[in-house]
Amino acid sequence: MKILFITPGFGPWPNDGWGACENLTHELSNCLKDLGHSVFIYHSPDNSGLKGFITSCSPDIVHCEYDDYIHWLIPLKLEFPNVEFRFTNHYAYLTNAQMRSSTGYVRFFNDAIAATKLGIQFYCLSPEIASEFVRCGADPANIRIFHNGASSSIRFNANSVKNKAVCLAKIERRKGQQYLTGMNVDFAGPIHDTWIPLQNSQHVGHWSRKNTFERLTDYSALVLLSDGEAHPLVVCEAMMAGLSLVISRVASANLDTTKPWIHIVEESEFTNKERVSKLIDEAIRNNSQYRNDIRNYAVENFSWESIAKKY
Repeated sequence: MKILFITPGFGPWPNDGWGACENLTHELSNCLKDLGHSVFIYHSPDNSGLKGFITSCSPDIVHCEYDDYIHWLIPLKLEFPNVEFRFTNHYAYLTNAQMRSSTGYVRFFNDAIAATKLGIQFYCLSPEIASEFVRCGADPANIRIFHNGASSSIRFNANSVKNKAVCLAKIERRKGQQYLTGMNVDFAGPIHDTWIPLQNSQHVGHWSRKNTFERLTDYSALVLLSDGEAHPLVVCEAMMAGLSLVISRVASANLDTTKPWIHIVEESEFTNKERVSKLIDEAIRNNSQYRNDIRNYAVENFSWESIAKKY
């Protein structure tokens, strides 16, 4: 089978930074190649060459992995009726109608609904997202649930090096680092919101993908108190590295939250520093007994190899 992925098109390919859409597309495409499929990448911020690219490689599937480009697919579907078109939305607040409206995202949301009515398949990252799109008028016949994953090549140690948690994310209001200052948590990521009162000892820099794959397993737990997510890649990556989780409800999509090493913090509890700190300490303290179970759970449910087979 021949598959063409459309990425955001910014920077080099493959991406070595914080482009989640690029990173997941790269991981999935490599696993699909390993299964014997031919994979093509359209990595450009404009669509001037897309029609010709489709003509030249004659794909069976065209899959758009960037919300802002969904409207590209509608005329292409009419131009290439025998090609199967798919798209995935990665916007953090897909299930929040107020945020969709206030941020201007609603226009892409409406494009996505219109696309499903033309026979274009929407690959939702979670059941909650699928339900919201159907509720708002998307054609349920063209809704699929297809979650994110993580690379099984992420380094895994049976024991952590640091009795500490890490918040691996861009440092911005949405990711919630402002609630974690002064706790037993390192921050790894680029600083976007400079008003967040970071302590110098907490910020360990801006990790590359290589750094992430190598250093994540040094920690005992991942903390992510974000107020908006679809299905964060970093949660899967942390489990692949053997880390326990202290995460917000919206960051827990597709997880079995009954697992003893998954700790959920409701949004109303973000400012309760005593409770959050206790959960982090508990996750760190108990991580050693669960690390192998966490890794196995991640490999079985979230490895890109297994996800590529489902694809």
